[in-house]
Amino acid sequence: MRKSLEMETITQTQTRHHETILIVEDDEPLLRLLRFFLDDGGYHVLCAKNGEEAIDTYVAHRQEIDLVLTDLGLPGLTGKEEILALERINPSIRIICASGYVDPALRSEICQAGVKAIVSKPYAPQEILQTVRTVLDSRAKEER
Repeated sequence: MRKSLEMETITQTQTRHHETILIVEDDEPLLRLLRFFLDDGGYHVLCAKNGEEAIDTYVAHRQEIDLVLTDLGLPGLTGKEEILALERINPSIRIICASGYVDPALRSEICQAGVKAIVSKPYAPQEILQTVRTVLDSRAKEER
């Protein structure tokens, strides 16, 4: 069983995807790590270090970006404010949030604003890759 899971993981990371993901993370080492995992997972990756930069990057590359992976605890413009601003720009945006803890009321509010999944920190690389793939694949199913 373990061997087949390892083979599946190797196969998944060798697959090249056509999607572009915007990572929003203020922790530089974590940003580099996420970029490495997603790039190695076959995705095109754009990065932003705060909410303002995320919005600017999204506006500049809206046609390319398929998904936003954002931290909620951002300096300046909070993750929640960033999510709400992105949703105003594109009501059908796909967002995954990463956070150590999300209050249930905030969880409800951000899910209404386009958040399709929430991953808890710390997370494993395979968890991020699987969540990204699940959210992207759900978009394809909804479009059919």
